[in-house]
Amino acid sequence: MRVVRPLHALRPPPRSPALLPASFIPTDRPRLPRRLSRDFTSSPVPFFSATPAPKLAASPPKFFTANQSVRTHRAGGGDKFGPGHHQPHVKKGASVTEEEQARVLERVRGKVDRVLDWARVVVFDGVERAHGRLTPAMLDGIKLATPTGSAALRSIASVTSVPADRALRVEAFDPTTAKAVFAAIRDAGIPGLSASKEEGIVRVEVARPVGDVREGLARNIQEGLESAKHQIRGARAEGLKALGGRGADGTDQVCEVTEGAVGVLDGMWMGVREELKK
Repeated sequence: MRVVRPLHALRPPPRSPALLPASFIPTDRPRLPRRLSRDFTSSPVPFFSATPAPKLAASPPKFFTANQSVRTHRAGGGDKFGPGHHQPHVKKGASVTEEEQARVLERVRGKVDRVLDWARVVVFDGVERAHGRLTPAMLDGIKLATPTGSAALRSIASVTSVPADRALRVEAFDPTTAKAVFAAIRDAGIPGLSASKEEGIVRVEVARPVGDVREGLARNIQEGLESAKHQIRGARAEGLKALGGRGADGTDQVCEVTEGAVGVLDGMWMGVREELKK
C-alpha cells in the first residue's frame, strides 16, 4: 500500500539562524507592523502602496445652504425653499397704502352692487310668477336651434307684456321661424305656462300657481338669494386677501360693506315670504 504524506511533511526541517552563514541572514529587510491601522479616513489606500494617499476634505460637501430645506419635494409639487423657487412671505396684517385700500374697497363695492341687482331681478320675477303675472324675462332662458348652433329667443323674436290679459306676446322677426319659436316656448317646461299661435304671433299665458308650484317658486327664490350670499362672501375674501388678511388696515370697511349686503338679502327674503302669503 502506498502512503501519501502531506506537503509539510516532505519539506526539510527549518535550520536555526545560528547554523546559517552570516551572508544568508538579511539585515535590511523591512519590518511589517504587528497590527494594521483601522483608521481608513486618513488613508483610503493600503499603507504599503507606492501611490500617496489623497487628502480627504475636512468636512463633507454641503448640498443645502442655510436658507434651503431638505424637503425638496412637497405634496403640491415643487420646492418651496429651493433655488429658483423663492416665494416672498406676505406678513399677515401688513398695511397697504390708502390709495390701494380705496381701490380694493371700490372693487368690492362694485361686485356687491352687481350681485344685489341680480338678486332683485330673481326676487321680482319669482314673485310675479307666484301671482300669475308674466314678465319678458321669464323667456330669457329659452333657446332655438339654428344652422350655426343655438340662439336666444330674444334675439329671434320680440317679447312684450300684456298686463291686462296677464300674458306675453311673442312675434318672430322672420315669419318663417314662427313655428320654431312656438315649439321652443311650448317645450321649455316652464311650470303653468301655456302657448298658443295666432297668425304668426305666439301668445303665452300662465295660470296662477297654487300648492306645490307656489312652494317650488319660493324655493327657487331662496336658492337664488343663497347663491348671491355666496358670491358676496367670495368678494369679501378677495378683498381681505388683497389687503393682507383679516386685521389689516382697510379690512373693517370691506367687512362692513359685505355684511350690509348680506343684511339686504335677508330683508329681501323676509319680503318674499310676506308677499307669497297674499
